[in-house]
Amino acid sequence: MHEWFHFGVGRLGLGLVVPKLSALGIPCTLLNRADTRAALLGPAAALTRNSTLQSTDEYCICYDRPTGKPTAHERVKFARFIDYTPGQCSPPPVAGQTNTVLVSCSLANVAAYNDIWAFVGALEKNPAIERIYVFLCENSIDKQSFGDSISHLTKTTLIDTIVDRMCSVQRVYDGRVFVHTEPYEYFVVESNPDLDTLLQGRISVTADIRYERMKKLFVYNGSHALVAIHAAYHKFSRIDLFLTESNSRAALSPQQRLELAYTIMYSQAEAFGEWAKQNNASFDQHRFDEEIDDFVEKIITRMCETFDTTARVLSRLNKPDLEGSTERYSNPYPDLFTWLFARLVPPANAYVLTYGSLPPPILEAAILLLKMIQEGRVPKTDPVIDRPG
Repeated sequence: MHEWFHFGVGRLGLGLVVPKLSALGIPCTLLNRADTRAALLGPAAALTRNSTLQSTDEYCICYDRPTGKPTAHERVKFARFIDYTPGQCSPPPVAGQTNTVLVSCSLANVAAYNDIWAFVGALEKNPAIERIYVFLCENSIDKQSFGDSISHLTKTTLIDTIVDRMCSVQRVYDGRVFVHTEPYEYFVVESNPDLDTLLQGRISVTADIRYERMKKLFVYNGSHALVAIHAAYHKFSRIDLFLTESNSRAALSPQQRLELAYTIMYSQAEAFGEWAKQNNASFDQHRFDEEIDDFVEKIITRMCETFDTTARVLSRLNKPDLEGSTERYSNPYPDLFTWLFARLVPPANAYVLTYGSLPPPILEAAILLLKMIQEGRVPKTDPVIDRPG
């Protein structure tokens, strides 16, 4: 018998991870840090995400743009919701017949996983539980993120994943939590012989998780970041409008903007190809050439059709995701170099080793970003997303 716990009820967790793993048919217990604002909000605390999830057994996926009354395109059921105080996260009782536990995590802050390891450690003390699989469902975090810090967990196996879905807004409406997402979804799990039988036919698996992760990070995320910089520089509030809207006041025509996006993506793909050759002994140039055109077309379609603000992307430069921490930094751009490095620098370095220069789109976008910083035009928040509740 199996039990499933999921940590993190942000946009990605509710918008992709929980719906995909629900295909396994195992009831899900959602866990999230207690909302530190609840005591300050008074009666309004009942309208927050945590309070809403405590009072229901489902939430909704919505493909509408986040304005007006949302439409529930998909209803996602869960067994229960638990909020916990950091440092005090203990597992609830599990069914007596349980021998395998799945734990999925969509938390971007490595420090937040300390509560998960304490939770898992307590589960390991249950003699009936034979195996615990922890799915790491955040592209910036993998098994290497934790080193030897969890070597004491003898029944636990970490499973890397690749997650990809634009989850633009999460809000409470009419007593339910709605997550606004794009229809596209991508969820792939690292192959594991002991786990594949459970996942087979319901969850996609790959034997080459590192290659797939880097392709997603460098080609899609990197291109997305660069296009967002160009869109913001040309004073477009949304990336989809930058690529599709006819605006006579814009310096570039819609066709020029679309061609720019293609140039950026193929440049990132070429740089990624060089990185893959240098870091993957099994790199297959023919496979790469066949898949990249389709990959780029899917990215273009998604960016043209998905409501996505430039502020959502660029505001990350100003605030690291600290999972509820109120800590603030004197440096106005604390996450700038981390953000750029993760998406751009490794493939750019590989490109330089081959061609002796930086990919032009990266250099151009860096200059535009520095100009916007100088002009004070890099947003600190996204008014669509950074709303109460």
